Amino acid sequence: MLKCGFVIFKYFSNLKYYIANCMILLLLLSAIVFSSCGYSNSQIKSIECDTISIQPYSTFPDSLTNYVAAKLKNIYAPVKINISVSLPKDAYYPARNRYRADSLISILSKKTEEGYITVGLTTNDISTTKEKIKDWGVMGLGYCPGKACVVSTFRLNKKNLADQLFKVTIHE
Repeated sequence: MLKCGFVIFKYFSNLKYYIANCMILLLLLSAIVFSSCGYSNSQIKSIECDTISIQPYSTFPDSLTNYVAAKLKNIYAPVKINISVSLPKDAYYPARNRYRADSLISILSKKTEEGYITVGLTTNDISTTKEKIKDWGVMGLGYCPGKACVVSTFRLNKKNLADQLFKVTIHE
């Protein structure tokens, strides 16, 4: 019986040191991971934005434009809605009957005033290049940092379209 008690005591005392060593190792690894994966403030580029400018394209419904604007005003003010314009012919990709999101962003960025971020809204299909795929269909696209982004309802679920549109807009 005495021998059995000694073995149990030895096991638990070794277990205590094992757990303590694991905790120390875990703390060291955590410190290394958290200190190496972050960006310093000097590495993060941001764009000053006083106003979000919404640019609806072609047949984009006013009701959805107003919905997104109202939701954006709840979390970020002010919001300006521009007059609807036609989608630029330069951004059209006829092989897939889509508009190139990167081209739309480039065009929007050039027209975006200082202190604004422009969100383009369309019902048409949009695409971008993804790795080796030249024409990858997307719901939206934005660059960080950037002055413009574009969002499409084409790939969104029609059942809860307005909420999905707002979420994709916020994401971009």
